[in-house]
Amino acid sequence: MSKITAKQAHWSKHLQQANAFEGSLAQYAQTQNIPVQTLYRWRHYFKHLSLAKPKSQALFTKVVTSPVNKTWIQETGITLQQGDI
Repeated sequence: MSKITAKQAHWSKHLQQANAFEGSLAQYAQTQNIPVQTLYRWRHYFKHLSLAKPKSQALFTKVVTSPVNKTWIQETGITLQQGDI
């Protein structure tokens, strides 16, 4: 994972505070004396940055075993199910 720069950390903190703020983003910007367009630009930047990161997802397959027929030789059947279980 790449390190976040001081500038990114600064604007990330502002966006977190803006999310917790009771008013709108524009109202938060006004209270902080920041141009609202700057906050919109950084919000857009972080949104696209998070979309660009590869999202790895563990893939598992559930294996279910069951006897085929007890009267025959003890064979075991295997069922593989893929996807949402």
